[in-house]
Amino acid sequence: MDIKEDKPLAGAWYLLGGLAVGTAVGLLIAPKKGSESREEIEAWGRRNGERAKSLLARIRGEAAASVKAVGARVAHKKGTSENYAGSES
Repeated sequence: MDIKEDKPLAGAWYLLGGLAVGTAVGLLIAPKKGSESREEIEAWGRRNGERAKSLLARIRGEAAASVKAVGARVAHKKGTSENYAGSES
């Protein structure tokens, strides 16, 4: 068998070997069981969910105010009183 013919097969074996070694090392050094990690992630999500909702609401409000302000400036420069993004004219 020619060495050039074995190269693709050798690459596949190296890949499979690397995957096996990586999986084994990951399992050996994992600090907790998967179920414990999932529970912690879920608890973190519950704790921080309300904070995230509040932050998103604030960002949404600030973005809407910015859009209204830019719309008003554009209308002023155009010399019109067009209604942009729900702004009051």
